Amino acid sequence: MPPEIHVASFLVQRDPRHAEAVRAAIGGVPGAEVQVEQGAKVIVTVEASSQEAVARALTDIHLLPDVMSAVMVFHQCETAEEEAEDLRGASVHEGKPPRALPA
Repeated sequence: MPPEIHVASFLVQRDPRHAEAVRAAIGGVPGAEVQVEQGAKVIVTVEASSQEAVARALTDIHLLPDVMSAVMVFHQCETAEEEAEDLRGASVHEGKPPRALPA
């Protein structure tokens, strides 16, 4: 089986009085990176090599002091070959016009 790349995003609720400590602790979770912060809410992305590593990151973040909840809101898995193809500009929609977004 070819190597996989997993990308996930989590919505984390924290005690805003401890924002800096939670941010630093999230930075210590392998593959995790804080993307957006607003009050008690934090969006975190995780890149990992397996589904298990994504689940472990979610659990680790959820168990941090001053974190009230952590939920996964997105998860995508690609093989390394698919990722390389995407980076070269290949698309599953190649030759087709893009779909219009609903109004």
